[in-house]
Amino acid sequence: MKRTNRQGERYVNNDGETLHIIEYNGVNDCTIEFEDGTVVKNVQYHNIISGGIKNNNRKSVFGIGYIGYGIHKASIKSKHTKCYSIWRGMLQRCYYEYEEFNTSYENVDVCNEWHNFQNFAQWFEENYIEGWQLDKDLLCTDYKVYSPITCCFIPQEINCLIKEQKETTGTVKVKDRFKSQIGKNKVHNHIGTFNSLEDANKAYKEEKKKYILNIAEQYKEKLNINVYNKLINYEV
Repeated sequence: MKRTNRQGERYVNNDGETLHIIEYNGVNDCTIEFEDGTVVKNVQYHNIISGGIKNNNRKSVFGIGYIGYGIHKASIKSKHTKCYSIWRGMLQRCYYEYEEFNTSYENVDVCNEWHNFQNFAQWFEENYIEGWQLDKDLLCTDYKVYSPITCCFIPQEINCLIKEQKETTGTVKVKDRFKSQIGKNKVHNHIGTFNSLEDANKAYKEEKKKYILNIAEQYKEKLNINVYNKLINYEV
């Protein structure tokens, strides 16, 4: 019995993307091509006609991110992996369409390499430490791009230190005097009250530097050497 040649047949998948069969070796071995040039091999014919075959290069995550093709899974047993959740959260901070979501991430971008989940996932596997947070501000201050060069994973305690550094000077005016305080584990710790802003700032900087050095030594064995060196030389 002669096998039907379905090469050239065109279909539309459930995401509205057009594809066509460029090679047909039977119902369990089709090669297809999407309009963007993505080629997928070893596709079952019934997945094609049902619309269930997806284009993993489609920019489906906030209009810029895509899963890509590789070994890294976005979900396991219908639950997002830790890696995917962190990747998606990074894209959300930068590209969520509603300004009120987080205006502090205006003009912050993700490098082109990390638009592909597979690339981010590979870096994630090589660098992630359980419970630590993704940071882009410690290694490269004021460089508004998430990338393998600018990013690292750090403990929440260190991440809070960096955020506090960006958001507050640690000194507030109380009537005609100046009070210094420092955040430790999200709790404000009183340093002292001073007659001049200069003295208050000096006390804050000294206490902050001491605290950062203590944190660096506490996590020294786990920290990447570049992160550790950045902490012990951190400018307050």
